[in-house]
Amino acid sequence: MSLRTRIVLVLLAMVATYVVVDHTLQRRVLEPRFAELDREQAVANMERNLQLIRAESANVESRARDLARSAAVRERLSNPNAPEIDVAAILGSTFDFVCVVRPDGSVVDYLALDRTAEARESEAVADDDSSRPISLDRFPSDQIDPRTAWLHHVRESTKGVESIDESPAGFTNTNDRAIYVASEPVANLAGETVGRVLLGRFFDERLLDELGRRLGQELVAWPLWTKSAAELDPELLEDATAGVRPATKARSDDEMVSYAVINDYQQLPLLVVETTVPRPIRAQGSLTIRYALFSTLGAGMLLLLGLLHLLDRLVLKPVARVTDHAKIIGADDRTTARLESDRRDELGVLAREFDSMMDKLADSRAAVVKAAHSAGMSEIATGILHNVGNVLNSVSIGSQLVDETVRKSRIGQLEKLVDLLAEREQDLDTFIKEDPRGAKLVPFLKAMRTQLVEENMTVRTEQTKVLEGIAHIAELVASQQAYAIRSTLKESTDVRDVATKALELTKSAGSLQSEIDMDIDFGDLPKIELDPNKLLEILVNLIQNARQAMQGGDSTARPHLSVATRIEGDKAVVEVTDNGMGISKENLAKIFGHGFTTKKHGHGFGLHSAANAAVELGGRLFAESDGPGTGARFVLELPLPPTAAQAA
Repeated sequence: MSLRTRIVLVLLAMVATYVVVDHTLQRRVLEPRFAELDREQAVANMERNLQLIRAESANVESRARDLARSAAVRERLSNPNAPEIDVAAILGSTFDFVCVVRPDGSVVDYLALDRTAEARESEAVADDDSSRPISLDRFPSDQIDPRTAWLHHVRESTKGVESIDESPAGFTNTNDRAIYVASEPVANLAGETVGRVLLGRFFDERLLDELGRRLGQELVAWPLWTKSAAELDPELLEDATAGVRPATKARSDDEMVSYAVINDYQQLPLLVVETTVPRPIRAQGSLTIRYALFSTLGAGMLLLLGLLHLLDRLVLKPVARVTDHAKIIGADDRTTARLESDRRDELGVLAREFDSMMDKLADSRAAVVKAAHSAGMSEIATGILHNVGNVLNSVSIGSQLVDETVRKSRIGQLEKLVDLLAEREQDLDTFIKEDPRGAKLVPFLKAMRTQLVEENMTVRTEQTKVLEGIAHIAELVASQQAYAIRSTLKESTDVRDVATKALELTKSAGSLQSEIDMDIDFGDLPKIELDPNKLLEILVNLIQNARQAMQGGDSTARPHLSVATRIEGDKAVVEVTDNGMGISKENLAKIFGHGFTTKKHGHGFGLHSAANAAVELGGRLFAESDGPGTGARFVLELPLPPTAAQAA
């Protein structure tokens, strides 16, 4: 992940965190307040509804008082022959029940109208003002119980003293419907009560619709004895019943529902008035919070873009220039490339220090390569001198055998025999036939011949060994001289020939050559334009390192070294594999580092120098291992010429 991407992600995370925290705080702090304001508005709205209902109830009471004071009603109750009262005209389109009753409960005039939609449909009448007469079960049309509260209402005062309410009024239940009834006494001219006027109005959908139109909202009333009331919110109903003020609750994010309980004339709960109102405060508040969210997010993004532009101009582009410069150096090993920055800030100092560091690195690399090559020559020379010593030992032993054979030779006895024969030269025939010494002459000569032949074979065999040893010493010296040559000229090189030379060179320098199983698999490779001496240096390091790894391992398996060449795509591959001590996972990343070694007397130059030489050849060197005790595989990849890669 690039630095630019990381900075963008960090800044985005900061902006997002700020926006989320700010939005969360606004919601936690403001939304409860918005909800509280919605509740207060819903309560105020319900109280306005209740005030309107109380106004309608007061209207019933006022109209009942007017009727009780009218001369027609007084005359009707005082004079049995007085004409009937036009009760229909009294009700009009507003009231639903009127009753003129004597003190004993006998009904003088009576009319109750059902103005519900069901009543109009049953009468097949389309006129909204049409209705049908009904009889109320709580207020019979012929006789009303004189003990009823509407004729003789007794209420308890605050001090527990009973008092008579001359004008009882309140809600009651009749015909499964709620009705507000006002009762007013009718007095004659003498001031005596001659009866009462009962005026009522049903608290039904017609009235609720009328009130709703005035308020611009929908009102619903639920009698508590009906089945529909059981569907009300029990918690909200309990709050409304127990409290003085209406109870409210959020039905959804957009609506508030309010309950208010209306008591009957006995102050017992009778009706639940329900109203649903929108939540404009919360809606507007939520809109404001969302606007604040987008506003904060927009401001944060603008700030982010400004910071990114500033960072890009002052930091990221200069850092990218340094990074690209480092990549170029890493890709083609151009340690001579320079940034040459004229900035006066920290990045300018960094660029100049980077250039200075590259100068020091170029000098250090040259010194390291020279030291590595010298160290490699030292190791090879040490091995070659060891083998020269072994060969010289063999030559010395052979020379001693020749010397001992010569010294123990029976050539002296042959001289004595010659002297004896010279003495008897005149009678040699008689000496051989008659002298006992002459009789032993022929067997002696045969034995002498056999011994001289054996001595001659021994001398010739040891002489051949000495000559071979001297020739081997010459080969060792020649191979050391070949490794010591460091040319920088590129030439058409057969990688397999260089690998063979490296094997011969390390074999001469090794002490386990007779104990190592070699597996050579040289696949077809085209010749490559490169410096053969650098390639030889790499392969010598790898093979020598493999031999040493197999010497230092704890495995009881016979050492096995494999060297293979092949083509993979556009690359020539040289692979050196051993079954030695292996490489741990953590060391795989460090094995080519300068000065890193796991050997007791190692210098840490060999593999580092080999890796650098591979880069100089345009290739790369890497290692693989499954861990300690599993051996290792070193792979050298070299670029093929385009024509050779296409042919492959």
